[in-house]
Amino acid sequence: MTNHLNQFMNSRDVSKFDNFIIISETDELYDFNDVSIEYDYEDGRLFIDEHFINDFISWFSVGVESAEDFIKDWFEETFNVKVEYTQL
Repeated sequence: MTNHLNQFMNSRDVSKFDNFIIISETDELYDFNDVSIEYDYEDGRLFIDEHFINDFISWFSVGVESAEDFIKDWFEETFNVKVEYTQL
């Protein structure tokens, strides 16, 4: 699962600005970003897009809570931050 998340991150735009870390897919045709994961330094919130987590669950046959916990732990380790809570 870690390899999947690392490959996912490496194929997306990772932006750090203001109080946020954002992993998104850019739709160049429509010129907007589809945010998959967003971290807010201010309150420690980790937003995980519903479509992203549903895909993750289907790939690895885990429940929503297990998927959230795994993604949270991966994000904390990858970006050296403390996630206080997750939001779908």
